[in-house]
Amino acid sequence: MKKYVAFTCIILLTACSSGNEMPKGVLPVGTMKTVIWDLSLADAMASQKYTLHKDSQRMMVTGLYSKVFSLHKIDKATFYKSFAYYEAHPTALQTLFDSVNAYGSRQKVKVYQKPM
Repeated sequence: MKKYVAFTCIILLTACSSGNEMPKGVLPVGTMKTVIWDLSLADAMASQKYTLHKDSQRMMVTGLYSKVFSLHKIDKATFYKSFAYYEAHPTALQTLFDSVNAYGSRQKVKVYQKPM
């Protein structure tokens, strides 16, 4: 009986500890939230400017995305690899989106609190 309990404990500890670590090359939540926020601003800017010309909007978004990646000193491949990781891990994805939402709320408050 003791062997089964020890074996079960080892299996549970192994199962709970593995797979929760972020692989090398994946951006942490703190970096991803600001990149996603800036990408969403780029999307909003492009959709405001080119509401009727979808091809022009797509070209502008591509250029703005490149600028966002450059601003954050990452490349497109790193971002998409990181995003794929978060998509494959629902708990991490929820944490990321909650973080983006909270970050956006703080940014909105900052804009409205600026003295005129």
